[in-house]
Amino acid sequence: MKWPQVKTILIALLLLVNALLLSLFLTRQMSSSGILRQAERDVISILANQSVEIAEDVIPPLDLRLPILNNERDSRAELDAVSALLGDVTLQTKGGNIISYTSGKGYAEFRGGGYFEFGLVETADDLNPPTTETVKDTLDNMGFNSNLPEVRSSNTPSGTFFSVIQSINGYNIFNCRAELDYTSANLTNMSGRWILGNTRQSADGVSISPASVLLGMVAELESKNTNIHKIFSMQPGYFAELGAPGVTRLTPVWLIGCDTGEYMVSAETAKLIEP
Repeated sequence: MKWPQVKTILIALLLLVNALLLSLFLTRQMSSSGILRQAERDVISILANQSVEIAEDVIPPLDLRLPILNNERDSRAELDAVSALLGDVTLQTKGGNIISYTSGKGYAEFRGGGYFEFGLVETADDLNPPTTETVKDTLDNMGFNSNLPEVRSSNTPSGTFFSVIQSINGYNIFNCRAELDYTSANLTNMSGRWILGNTRQSADGVSISPASVLLGMVAELESKNTNIHKIFSMQPGYFAELGAPGVTRLTPVWLIGCDTGEYMVSAETAKLIEP
């Protein structure tokens, strides 16, 4: 048999093998998708039997499970953040894991778990009032990640107040935010909680499916004589809590909106979390 004929046969065989592999892959994907859709219907049915209504489009993908994360305190990142606002500073280590910084421009303190506070000396008024972009630029310069999903602002008697929630990998850390007070155009106070430095996936603990979270929440609320009738929304994210010394643990959670209020539920234990 001549080589051109052999080559044609080999190409045909390769195409046939690829077609078979693609068919197997699509079959598995369809099977997996079908199982998930059935699981969603099962969740709706179980909740309906408990007189709880939830629309199918409210239920997130049942295979969405965020990893548990650990963050080690990074004093270098804290110093960089302080220097961006205060310039050259004098550093003092206090008890209780508190580090304070001072300069002619003001003061700052960082504590374990990402808690911080700044007080700045007012300078000559800028003619331009602060904007969301002003706030993002300030946080960027401090090394605070500025992929900010939520920036709220309100007017105060002396200027403008901004509240910015932190996110990681596209998900909110619901109890970490920076609050900035501007007098006219000057940033005068900033405080809150922000996780700086490197964050790594934890080998400790596993997050559970959104279905288990939903059923756990409903059961716990019923045990507390709170009967919900409708679930409007489910938002995945994180809750920061102190772990081992110098470590902040980011626990996956779901923020669930119901007719009786909004609840934060651990995606590790399916238990309610008090913010």
